[in-house]
Amino acid sequence: MQVAIIKTTISRNKLKQEIYKPDEQEIIGYEEIDENKYYDPIAKFVFDKIKNENFLETSSNEDKQ
Repeated sequence: MQVAIIKTTISRNKLKQEIYKPDEQEIIGYEEIDENKYYDPIAKFVFDKIKNENFLETSSNEDKQ
């Protein structure tokens, strides 16, 4: 999978106001990466969130009975 390396500039004034829209973006290169290395952390994060939410829902339903 090919990904772009992007240089992003955000002014300090925007950051102080908690506005995160970039002032500039420039593609400075491309890199070939392994898809599994890229997606595994995201998949693990989402799986853990779903697992914890299901656990919380299950335990709260048991408490009500």
